[in-house]
Amino acid sequence: MTVNRARLFHQADGHYRSPDYAIQAEKGGKRHDAGGMPIRENAVRGWAEHTFPPIRAKRLRLLITRSTHGQGMGMGEWEVCGPGDVGEST
Repeated sequence: MTVNRARLFHQADGHYRSPDYAIQAEKGGKRHDAGGMPIRENAVRGWAEHTFPPIRAKRLRLLITRSTHGQGMGMGEWEVCGPGDVGEST
């Protein structure tokens, strides 16, 4: 699959929000950060949209490295889109 955009829903109340994370693609058995990653000190509550150069991968991973609530980490929703998908930003 080829992807170039991801939308992440961070907890709107800030509980379990993830300020540090990266979207990674697996290619050739190794994981690589998507363009513009990692994200540090994320302050978004609600939807955060990330666009990056198109990448072709079999698997994607969201690597969360820090939480605002101790060891509790999470993401409400995660949408991944490819070039030409409906709703793509210009």
